[in-house]
Amino acid sequence: MSTQANYAAWMLNTKEPFIIKEAPYPKPSVDDLVIQSKAVAITQDDRYYQEGNTMIYKEIPIPIPNILGHDVAGIVCEVGTNVTKFKPGDRVMAHVLHMHTGKPEHGAFQNYVLAHQNQTAIVPDNIELTDSAAVPLALSTVTNSLYELMKLKLPTPEKSPEIHGAVLVWGGATSVGANAIQIAKISGYKVITTASPRNAEYLKTIGADVVIDYNDKNVEQHIIDAIGDLPYAGAWDPIVNDSSLRTEMSVADRVKSVDGVKHIILGLPYPGSPPEGYHIELAYGFPFERPISKYMYHQFITEAMQNGTFKIVPHVKFVGDSLNDLTDAVANQANARCEKYVVKI
Repeated sequence: MSTQANYAAWMLNTKEPFIIKEAPYPKPSVDDLVIQSKAVAITQDDRYYQEGNTMIYKEIPIPIPNILGHDVAGIVCEVGTNVTKFKPGDRVMAHVLHMHTGKPEHGAFQNYVLAHQNQTAIVPDNIELTDSAAVPLALSTVTNSLYELMKLKLPTPEKSPEIHGAVLVWGGATSVGANAIQIAKISGYKVITTASPRNAEYLKTIGADVVIDYNDKNVEQHIIDAIGDLPYAGAWDPIVNDSSLRTEMSVADRVKSVDGVKHIILGLPYPGSPPEGYHIELAYGFPFERPISKYMYHQFITEAMQNGTFKIVPHVKFVGDSLNDLTDAVANQANARCEKYVVKI
């Protein structure tokens, strides 16, 4: 076991700057890796917790003090006894289990990070390691929302030549929205998304077939027209507001679904009791205990990145180069527009 000193950006209290101080060097269990961090990505969850919304996901309270952070890219230092795909020296990206366990050793904002092997992937040589920090949380969330809950056909590293149906992504310019567009398209679906007009052309370059202005008064009819006669897989909504939910339910009532179920998958908890007749679920980005996660991280993403089928979206914007920059990076995350904030470590 390493004797390296490990420093972290500790959240000692909400609404206060992180404090840089030493943290225990993590000890891997049988399915874990220790990763020396080279970059971390900033998510809206990190901002919510720093702002004091520590119960935004009521099932996942985060104790304080703690170390935040979902996404890390770096170099493998140690592996557990069950880990065979990774070895010390490998370049990897990982979605760590902080929001699943609430334990500081699973937070990404530190020099040495503990990650589960099923939510870790090799970063191919044609991809900048620090850029890859932008991928893992989005990949896990898309895995759960589109493939576990909405039941889309799994992607392969080569784009499917078939069209299996249509899917709606509400808020395509968000990080998870952009990745949902790209991966659903790879899987063989017609992708309809909503966004502001300034992002329309960009979203078409990453796989959106139709981009609709979410402020258009006829947005519902435009979505119906875009679906046409294709079977409808459902809606993935990382935004979640009254307008999006109302439109998604009405669309589901008016089209033919793939499996007879009105799927609406959300990125934030539904505000109240979900109405009957719809399959409305909260996406939970921690499918690491299930085979689908291992497939996406070990069989799909590395090869898809290597051959160019999968591209890192949205654009990576570096907003710091040390643990000291994390407080401002998290506080400013809401300013990101069709871009992903990343801090180098």
